[in-house]
Amino acid sequence: MFKSASLSIIRNASSALLKHPQQQLLVSATAVASAGTFTRVTPIRPFTSTPAFQYAKKKGGKKEAPASKAAAVEDETPAVEVVDLEDLKLKFNESVELFKEKVAVVRQGKFTPSVLEEIIVKTHDHTDEPLKNIARVASKGPRTLTITVFDPHNVKHITAAVIGSDLNLNPQPDPKSPEQVLRVPLPPATAESKKEIIKQLRHEYEHFRNSAAKKSLTGIREHALKAIKKAGKALSKDETFKIKNHVEELFKAGAKNLADALKQAETAASKE
Repeated sequence: MFKSASLSIIRNASSALLKHPQQQLLVSATAVASAGTFTRVTPIRPFTSTPAFQYAKKKGGKKEAPASKAAAVEDETPAVEVVDLEDLKLKFNESVELFKEKVAVVRQGKFTPSVLEEIIVKTHDHTDEPLKNIARVASKGPRTLTITVFDPHNVKHITAAVIGSDLNLNPQPDPKSPEQVLRVPLPPATAESKKEIIKQLRHEYEHFRNSAAKKSLTGIREHALKAIKKAGKALSKDETFKIKNHVEELFKAGAKNLADALKQAETAASKE
């Protein structure tokens, strides 16, 4: 009877081991003892494998560790873009806009904001100040300057100082803000001054198109081509050819916009 009970306990323990191999079950000695026997039972654990330690087999039958996740990501990462074409397009457009700003200044001839800024004004509190210290001068189109006065009490003093200069200018109150803003119409250009203005416009055009300056069209293009050259063997011959073509197309578009801006400026200057 005791032997039968012992065998029953052993079978139950073995069955438990097979169902739960991850738990190192031990047969209770007291349970066996209660059956009237001290037979030692050594549980047998089935072999298990953990996926983290499994290795892939090579063709030759040898095992090797799996490639790391970092290496896999690196393989999937696309090549670094050598030239950002959208950014390049913006830079060409910015160069054209800078040229247009320069055009507005050139068309004013000698009457630039800096000319007015140095006029000395006797202020309402009886001090002598350069106009730039008590007001801001800006261009309002090619034939008008505006003076925004910081202290409205100085409007009449600034008006008197500008009229009293040898510039032949006559400031007028701005209808939208007569107490603080003055408009200064510029005299019409003479035939001689028109020629000088057009000459200066063409000079600025050459600078913005062909100089090596950082903001010129040629300077921007050269910077992009240097980046392509620096990439070297990282690019195939076909990739290099395509990128250079894109750069050249953007350069030509910028050059056309620049030429159009020059033509418009010359036409406007000749009609003034």
